[in-house]
Amino acid sequence: MESKVKLFLVDDDPFFLELLKDNLVENPRLDISWFGTGEACLAEMNKQPSIVVLDFYLNRVDPDAQNGHEILKKILDDYPDTKVIMLTGQDSLSRAESMMDSGASFYITKDKDAPDLIERKINLILKSL
Repeated sequence: MESKVKLFLVDDDPFFLELLKDNLVENPRLDISWFGTGEACLAEMNKQPSIVVLDFYLNRVDPDAQNGHEILKKILDDYPDTKVIMLTGQDSLSRAESMMDSGASFYITKDKDAPDLIERKINLILKSL
């Protein structure tokens, strides 16, 4: 049996976070943890997840919370082998380019197809691990 791969889901939208969890929970290879803030995710990075799904806007609860780009940079500074899938509710080519230049593995716009696309990208990453 293959070992489980740690996956962190980071989103300040509880509905979308639940949707992602429900979409991925059946995958026997994943050990899923979830966080409502980037700071909570950073506090647990010592568990060394292989994959992080990270929303860009993370300030729903705390207006001063760091955004996903700041969290992405901190994750990859300390854990450069982590694969980060960035999410955003806004379709922006310049933001996508910025995230990819900062080391994101993928950039996905939050829409009705996002959960399935995230699952496909995670499965693609799992094949390479």
